[in-house]
Amino acid sequence: MKLNFDDQWAFDAFVQKSFGGRITEFRYFDPETVNCLEQDFAIEPGGLHPAQETLELMARVFWQEEPRRKADYAARRKELTRIEVTARKLHAAIADSSDATWQILSDSALGRTLGQHTYPRIVTATSGNDPEGGLTLEFEASSGEVTRLPLEQVKETITALATCASNAKTAARAGKSGPVEDDGIRALMLGAALTWGVFLKRDFRLDWQANEPVTEAARFCQRVARVAAPEIEASRIVTGARFVRETPLPETDLGKLFRIAAKLSKRLE
Repeated sequence: MKLNFDDQWAFDAFVQKSFGGRITEFRYFDPETVNCLEQDFAIEPGGLHPAQETLELMARVFWQEEPRRKADYAARRKELTRIEVTARKLHAAIADSSDATWQILSDSALGRTLGQHTYPRIVTATSGNDPEGGLTLEFEASSGEVTRLPLEQVKETITALATCASNAKTAARAGKSGPVEDDGIRALMLGAALTWGVFLKRDFRLDWQANEPVTEAARFCQRVARVAAPEIEASRIVTGARFVRETPLPETDLGKLFRIAAKLSKRLE
């Protein structure tokens, strides 16, 4: 199979810009590993160097995605629902409280009930903090400075939190069933496919027997996967490699890989 991926060089440019020379700690595809791959697959010395950052990025994407693949999504959705419900109840409690309750809160801030000024506290215009006469929450931040938030802004923030928790349930596979997409191994196999078919210009022909590689391209996929994850199951490698081979590369959700890569890039800043 001859890969046809017009965006490969744009992707490679992104990898080089985001990661080139910036990954200085532990590397999966370090120079020694890359040299071994060159020797084992009859690649001229230095032939894999242009693909080194791409392979390294895909290895990191694999481990970024691995916890997501193993996550207990039912438990996560339950927690998100609890956050959403609690936030909405808190918003309702604030909105429905009587003026007498807010007067007591204001009296507390003036020291009438506690005997002293303390933080956090609720203040009103009568205590000189809100020219519009609304209620303001004052609290002492970790920096030691006093932060002031109008109560309406506090309510908006609580509503926003509830909305975020509700929206996040989609990412926690709300309404979905079946196994989680194995984006980590797909990323690794995409890196192997790009390296073999685009950088090295070799035929990406995959043949396997009992999950063991028969062709050189299949053997390369296995080696790449086990550089990043030595204990990975052979069946996952086969499934991921076949997915990449059988799916047109522009349709392998590279946008997701760009987003994951961008997050990884920021961590290196």
